Amino acid sequence: LFHRGDPDGSGDVGLSDALGILTLLFRGGPAPECMESADWTDDGSVDVADAIQVLLYLFAGGLPAAPPGLPGSPCASDPVGSAGDLGCAEYEGC
Repeated sequence: LFHRGDPDGSGDVGLSDALGILTLLFRGGPAPECMESADWTDDGSVDVADAIQVLLYLFAGGLPAAPPGLPGSPCASDPVGSAGDLGCAEYEGC
């Protein structure tokens, strides 16, 4: 179970979440325990678009994350083996 847009598992969406995604992608930083939580768009990959969507949401009134949604909504998961399933070993935000 997880929320999208909160790969650090803090229970909210913040700048650190976008920076964590960018660090993973461009600096080889650590992957989140729950890759699903970093896939804002639920397109089956974590890429720069996910970090941009977090920033747009935070600072420009961008669209909320794909289901199961942001912290504050019920925790959920993608079906194991589905196209969007990136794996979620652990997520502390639920």
